[in-house]
Amino acid sequence: MNKVQALNRLMLLCIAPFIGMLIWLMYVNLQIEVPAMNTSVDNTPIKLDTAELEKKLDDITVKVTNSKSLLDDYKPIYEASALESRNMLQIAAASAALPESIIDGRITSKLGRTVRHEASENLDLKLFVLNEGKYTGYAMKVRLKSDQAMRVVLSKDQVGELETTQQAVNRLQAVVGVNAGGYIENKTSKHPVGTIVTDKQFHTNLMPAMSNPIFIGLNSKLQLVGSAYQNQTDIEKLEPLFGVTAGPILIQNKQKVTISSELGPTTKRSARTVIASFEDQQLLFLVIDGDEKDPNAGATLAELQDKLVSLGVKNAYNLDGAGASTLIWNDEMMNLPAEGKAKPAASHFLFFK
Repeated sequence: MNKVQALNRLMLLCIAPFIGMLIWLMYVNLQIEVPAMNTSVDNTPIKLDTAELEKKLDDITVKVTNSKSLLDDYKPIYEASALESRNMLQIAAASAALPESIIDGRITSKLGRTVRHEASENLDLKLFVLNEGKYTGYAMKVRLKSDQAMRVVLSKDQVGELETTQQAVNRLQAVVGVNAGGYIENKTSKHPVGTIVTDKQFHTNLMPAMSNPIFIGLNSKLQLVGSAYQNQTDIEKLEPLFGVTAGPILIQNKQKVTISSELGPTTKRSARTVIASFEDQQLLFLVIDGDEKDPNAGATLAELQDKLVSLGVKNAYNLDGAGASTLIWNDEMMNLPAEGKAKPAASHFLFFK
């Protein structure tokens, strides 16, 4: 048997099983059953439990109705409580203002009858006549409500210039003016004494003051402040809005202060201007009449100390006096100037409505 015959027989053996399978499939009836699918639609109606839903809705309705009824019942109680709360707040506000009115009443009763009154959102000014027998003049009580109510101004808004307090009042349309710090005049200049502060601006290159100068002004809380100083740093500690150099200190913490002999005898009479403050921070100005031709006219510093203590002031300071002492009220000079007419000053306290 050659190679070709061997190959034929090998191939026949390989395909024999497949030929047998084909012959078997030709004679066998093979059936595969596929189960039928149910494609019919279920038309049974869906029944919802509406009875239970209706019951729940009824329960909610009842609860809402009960809540509304409860609110209606409590509404009058709430309104009454709100009204009572408002009344209590009004009573509390009135009670808070009561001590202030009591203090004000006590001060006013000691000063006497109010002869003039100016009031606005910024301030409340009351003017009183002083007639102490040995001296006469005016007292002005000041309640500041705003930091726009009061200022210190330089004459003509410049260092080295002079004008009367009345001229400053008219120029800046103030309602009231009082003279403030002093000045020194020589052949070439007229400069304020010591340091002046206007609108927080320091003017320090001025004529030297006495050996123990006093700065007097108001701080950012509208409180009267005053202290001896040696330099600008000492004044800055007071945090002044404005102020002038003057003195001496008359009253400190309701006690008289011994006045230095450097300032002359306390028994000398003269026209005076004083600034003071009460416990409640109200201010008081005293402007005393004078007459340079009459040595018995005016008040002594010792007399003013007694008067200030009797009025109950907490702190008080002497300002520039003599011919400069001036109180202007609505463009009218109230006091009697020592020289018969107002003397120009270097600085002024002005009040604005």
